[in-house]
Amino acid sequence: MADVKSQRVSFGPIFGIYNFTMRLIIYTLISFVSVCYAQLATTPQNVAAFAGNDIELACASSDSSPTMSWYEYISNAAGQVICINGAPSDPPNPEIYTFGDPVEGVYNLGIKLLSSSGGMYGCQQLAPITAYAYANIIVFEETPLCTFSFPPGDNAVEEGDEYSMTCSVSYLGDAGWAPKMEWKDDNGVISDVIDNSEEGKLDVTVTRSAALDHHGFEYSARIHFVAYDGTLPDNTATNIPTFTEIHTFDAIVVHYSPRDIEFTEEKAEYVPGDEIVCSASGRPQPEYTWRNINSGLVIETNTLVITDEMLSEQQSYECEATNVIKGTTRNDTRSLTFSVVTTPVPTTLPTTQPTTPSTTPDPGESNPPAEGLSTGAIAGIAVGVAIIVIILIALLVYFCCRTKKTPAPSANTHHNPVHTKPAPIHGDQVRYADTNEIGDQYGTGTSFPDEHPPPYNTYDRNSASNPYEPFETDPRNRNAEGVVYADLALDDTPRSRKPIQVYDNTEYADIRRV
Repeated sequence: MADVKSQRVSFGPIFGIYNFTMRLIIYTLISFVSVCYAQLATTPQNVAAFAGNDIELACASSDSSPTMSWYEYISNAAGQVICINGAPSDPPNPEIYTFGDPVEGVYNLGIKLLSSSGGMYGCQQLAPITAYAYANIIVFEETPLCTFSFPPGDNAVEEGDEYSMTCSVSYLGDAGWAPKMEWKDDNGVISDVIDNSEEGKLDVTVTRSAALDHHGFEYSARIHFVAYDGTLPDNTATNIPTFTEIHTFDAIVVHYSPRDIEFTEEKAEYVPGDEIVCSASGRPQPEYTWRNINSGLVIETNTLVITDEMLSEQQSYECEATNVIKGTTRNDTRSLTFSVVTTPVPTTLPTTQPTTPSTTPDPGESNPPAEGLSTGAIAGIAVGVAIIVIILIALLVYFCCRTKKTPAPSANTHHNPVHTKPAPIHGDQVRYADTNEIGDQYGTGTSFPDEHPPPYNTYDRNSASNPYEPFETDPRNRNAEGVVYADLALDDTPRSRKPIQVYDNTEYADIRRV
């Protein structure tokens, strides 16, 4: 038993060593993985700005609690520590830096730029592993200084003269990131991208010869960046700074002397009351005078009025257009010789018309000269005649259509009128269709023994007292077309009870007791 206990006691240290070894291996593996993946998740980027601007450089680790530091390589080429984990490390000009509180491995650096702040900055991760990232800052001391070669506010240049525009700007930063300047006019780019940077100063001059089409141009100079000129160190940002500064000049004015003088109504002969206007091109706008070449008379205007006094002799005048450029008077002249007549003479010969024989008119007759109608009058007459013809044709078509639509009278449309007699009538009456239609009525006969027609009531289809409704139920509609009807009267005398037909020249008759 003693041997067994001693053996159990001897296994205890072995288990302890085993547990310690496993923990050490797991910790080592975790550390190794952390080291492998603890890289910089965010790196700083290149920036260009003016002195006095505020910028921020970003840097972040994939590790949640790394050891981070910022460096500047301006005052010390080997690197001057600015801060470690957000704590300042006594850099030069510490007042220009701001440090954000580290959050989830993010360590950003804020800088209020000085003109001397241009150069390289670096973000370094010291733990759990070492990692580096660098960026360049280009600082412009001030906005570009741009000038014209002519006086400010005038912007005027004479045609043919040379003029120039200059823009310059000073900066500090890596020479490989030197800024460029591009010039444009209203037609587009007038110069390629220029890089004449020397010792941190970009100074560009553009010279042109004034032309008339330059008038009104607004020149502009744009400062910007292109790809890095050279080879960047490892772990250095390669982005092109997103910086653009544009200076636009006032519109240029191109002056030129008077030229291209013209006259209105230029001809060899004028009549009193005509006006001759002199005009020319030029900038500034020219002023005009007329001068009589013979007498030396000067008229201070651009309009020469023809008067009766000019009828006596041939006239010679000179128009002078003048303007002032850079204190010097510039001018142009043109002369005009003409005659003044009371009646204008046609400048073209009349067309010869063929003559035809004619008889001599009687002196006692006053025949007005025949005048041909103008083209406009002939056209008006033709249009009027055409309109009248169209109206007549339309009226004719209208009446023809109305005639076709009116139905012809038919015997079938008439019904037998019913006559009521309050008392026996002595006499006879013949009733037949009237040849003239008057509604649905029929004319009465003309043969009466006592020369008095009986009091008939003739009903028609339109009468409110018609006893037959509707009209189709009226038995009188059984009458056939072309049948003539006779009314029969009853003789109430004792000699006979038969009805006596007074007039019976019809083939059929309808006897009714009335």
